[in-house]
Amino acid sequence: MIEPKLQQAEKRYQELSDRLIHPDTFANSSELQKISKEHADLEPLVEKIREYRKFTKEKAEAQSLLDGNDAEMKSLAQAELPTLERRVEELHKELKKLLLPKDPNGDKNAIIEIRAGTGGE
Repeated sequence: MIEPKLQQAEKRYQELSDRLIHPDTFANSSELQKISKEHADLEPLVEKIREYRKFTKEKAEAQSLLDGNDAEMKSLAQAELPTLERRVEELHKELKKLLLPKDPNGDKNAIIEIRAGTGGE
């Protein structure tokens, strides 16, 4: 369920990266600013996706070593597997949070004035 969203985010990030290096983008400053902002917003997500995939691959490799014949490699894989499983689960939770839609007003500035009330006791 989460994998199509991850692929979509990576694809969009790559498209934006390609557009950022295109000379026509630099000619239009408003487009450059828009693309740069979206690229910067996606960067933390894409970094987590890459980290998640790396640890998922390491976990799969450790599990495949458990099926092997080498006793020493099996013991190393058994020792490493719980740590990898925990890290994959943590990254999965972080990715779910990063995939939540952002507040459209989150980037806007606000001025808050707090005054003491009049009257009362």
